[in-house]
Amino acid sequence: MHAQRRVQRDTVRIGGLPMGVTVTNWYCIEGDKCPSFTVFDEDGNKLESSELSGKTFVVSFWISSCGPCRKELGRVGPEIMDIYSPDEFAFIAIGSGESAESAKKFRELSKSTFPLYYDPTGKVFEKFADNGFPKTFVVDPKGIVRMVEHDYSEEKFQHLKEVVDKVVRENR
Repeated sequence: MHAQRRVQRDTVRIGGLPMGVTVTNWYCIEGDKCPSFTVFDEDGNKLESSELSGKTFVVSFWISSCGPCRKELGRVGPEIMDIYSPDEFAFIAIGSGESAESAKKFRELSKSTFPLYYDPTGKVFEKFADNGFPKTFVVDPKGIVRMVEHDYSEEKFQHLKEVVDKVVRENR
């Protein structure tokens, strides 16, 4: 279930008569069930979100023009992934609207030590949010979103590390 993000009301005139239009956008918040998704790694291998069941994982969305995304992903390997067993934790960095080629280039630019994923249509991002990169979600082994963070800063990265550690430890 998604919480309502905002309701935007506009008046549209059709044939000179005013008609109200409501547009509702949704996004994923803490406590929601993680949306199901399918993405591809740099080599074109498919990953289904169902494969992550039973482990804590992070979904982090990036785009190739995002400097803060590069900074975050460059730190994830040594400061988060190397601490936990792959059986209990995964970090899924998804390039929204990106390709295998751009994922490979972005991994090199970010100095990421793990494979990046991509979603060529951007539809996966739309299941989670409607704007802003990086956008990061911590999901527990039951598939519940435990943290949502937008943008990157030292404080936000430290908070991400703390939440991941807490959720992994709760589920050992």
